[in-house]
Amino acid sequence: TGNFNWRFIFNVMFCPRTQQIYEPKEDGILSAFTIDREPKKFKPVLQLQILDNDLLPGTDDFIGEAQLDLTNLHPARGHRFDQEIGEKVSCCPCGFWPFTTCCRHRVDPRDLSLEDKQALARDEMMYELEQRRAQCRAIADDKMQPYLKRREAEPGAYSDRFLERLRRKFERDAERELRQNIF
Repeated sequence: TGNFNWRFIFNVMFCPRTQQIYEPKEDGILSAFTIDREPKKFKPVLQLQILDNDLLPGTDDFIGEAQLDLTNLHPARGHRFDQEIGEKVSCCPCGFWPFTTCCRHRVDPRDLSLEDKQALARDEMMYELEQRRAQCRAIADDKMQPYLKRREAEPGAYSDRFLERLRRKFERDAERELRQNIF
């Protein structure tokens, strides 16, 4: 394990409108002889690779890599490393290093096709619908408890058909109530 605090200075400029970084034009004697006067533009992505440092040159083993899109990073609110080091040492569910392959294969919604986005949205809506139905059933079950207890005490008090209609009514009422709470 290690705590690295390296600082690199790159001579680049960031254009917020295009969300790209570019090398500024060089002013000097050699700039007159350059063919390409347009600045080179890059996506602001920081790619980190980890290799083990073997004694023999050329035998370094690749451990992993990570790519950070710098446009998606949130600004720092302050130095929190001292407070969090005791609580959160692991940066990733895969282990201490965030460079393992499972972190690299997370789905980015911007990389999905239209069909994949629609399927993802449909699955999410179906999950939410099933959660709401389960919540309605739980509310209806709570409201049905007194009726079921009375039926156990007095076997002829309520018919099965009456209890099923009552349960459906309670589920519809719960659905209506949840729908009103959404808006």
